[in-house]
Amino acid sequence: MLSASYRELGKPTSITVEGMADGLDRLFVYGEAEGTCTPWPYEEPNQKTAVWLSSPEGEPLGAGTFSKTYIATPAKRPSYDVCAYLDTTSSGLPDDFEWGCFWIPEGNCYFPNVTAGSVLYTQERAEEIFEEAQSERKHRAEAENAERLASEEVAARQVREETERRHATEEAEHKAREANARPCEVPQLRHHTLAGARRLLRDAKCRLGRVTARHHDHGPLVVQSQRPGHGETLPQGSAVSVVLEPRTA
Repeated sequence: MLSASYRELGKPTSITVEGMADGLDRLFVYGEAEGTCTPWPYEEPNQKTAVWLSSPEGEPLGAGTFSKTYIATPAKRPSYDVCAYLDTTSSGLPDDFEWGCFWIPEGNCYFPNVTAGSVLYTQERAEEIFEEAQSERKHRAEAENAERLASEEVAARQVREETERRHATEEAEHKAREANARPCEVPQLRHHTLAGARRLLRDAKCRLGRVTARHHDHGPLVVQSQRPGHGETLPQGSAVSVVLEPRTA
């Protein structure tokens, strides 16, 4: 619904646009347009006498009834044209619009554009649009929520996998540290060859120390004695000396 309170040319007058909005559109209002309103809001400012009454970007409206009052100063014609649009943006075909004109100083030549509809929806149609908008918002919210839950599940799975990988890495590092920190448990070397003794010492985290060979010309040499003895616990890398003698039958 469009209404105006005029006095005379060059004097401020108020123009009121009232109606029912669905909560999605913006309100675009232009005044003093030449002739009838253009089909698209963004074409209106191209007319030489068009004046913005609303914000050029449109004014957001909440769902339900609205009433917007603008101050204009008609100065160029004995009649004043007003065009009002409901649309999401100022480009493209509007969702709906209404236009009217007003004689100055008194009178009303207002004729609604009944073919395209009215900015002021009927109560029944406004309720339908509101319900449609609510349903659309609900579906959009459900889709966004499903997408958010899916993203959160992916993120949670990635966190779990990363945590498992980190724990596995930490466990492997811990075992490696324990293995590296294991002390030298002196093995039994008696009757083993020098090569065998060296291998046993390496596996036990010890190392071969001084080697003494006796009577090496009477057959293969094996360990007959060792120092420290079998079973002793020493710091890792400790040396164990051996005495080699020919193997006895």
